[in-house]
Amino acid sequence: MFALGRADVMPGNDIGLIVAAQHLLRLDDRPDPKSMLELAEPWRPWRTVAALFLWHYRHNMPDFSDSPVARQKRDDDRAAKEARATARAAKPASPKAESKRKAGAKRKVAAKAKAKVAKNAAPKRKTATTRATAKVKRATTTRAKTAIKRGS
Repeated sequence: MFALGRADVMPGNDIGLIVAAQHLLRLDDRPDPKSMLELAEPWRPWRTVAALFLWHYRHNMPDFSDSPVARQKRDDDRAAKEARATARAAKPASPKAESKRKAGAKRKVAAKAKAKVAKNAAPKRKTATTRATAKVKRATTTRAKTAIKRGS
């Protein structure tokens, strides 16, 4: 698929795509390769992109089975996530991180003040160039309106 470099290639025999399509489309049984190609027909001419999305989905697809291995993996993942959250909460912020946070807050305040000053500033005076440009625009618009009225 990658060597071909085309956007409309669907590997219908790929078991990863078949399992992902079954899970994503909530099918009871795995589709056979022929029906997989039929399922992918609406994705034409972007079936290669669809295959990449299905592979990515299969790679990150949760395992909801009741097998002991799947249950153990879910429990381990949950425990690791809780351990990381506890470690983050217990770890005090480093002085460097604290100074970065304060500097970011100062920049926000300064940006708001600058925006407020710019909003309240006096409007710019029109220069000779902008006045001339406006005059040409008015003249062009007037000529166009006159031509429309005459029917030419």
